[in-house]
Amino acid sequence: MRKQEVDHILARMLDSYENVSDLNLTVGKPLQVESSGELLPVEMRPFFEELTPFQTETIALNLISHDRRLTERLITTGSCDLSYSLPGKARF
Repeated sequence: MRKQEVDHILARMLDSYENVSDLNLTVGKPLQVESSGELLPVEMRPFFEELTPFQTETIALNLISHDRRLTERLITTGSCDLSYSLPGKARF
C-alpha cells in the first residue's frame, strides 16, 4: 500500500460523515469513524469488512513514515503518538 492509497483511505474516512472526530483502524473491524459520539463503519470500494493485521500494520507504517523512534515505540507498546497531514484537508 502506498502513501497515495493511505491518503485516499483517510480522506474517504473524513468525508464519510459530518462531525468526524476520530478515525479508527483496528484489526478485526471495518474502517470506523466517530461522528457526533457514535462509532460508524466507513464504506470503501473494495469494502474492508475487517482489517487484517497486515493491512493495519501497513497503514500504521505509512503514517509513521519510517520514523525509527515511532516504529520502536509502536512495536514495544502497541501504540504511538504522531502527526500526519493530508494537504489541503486535515492535520492529525
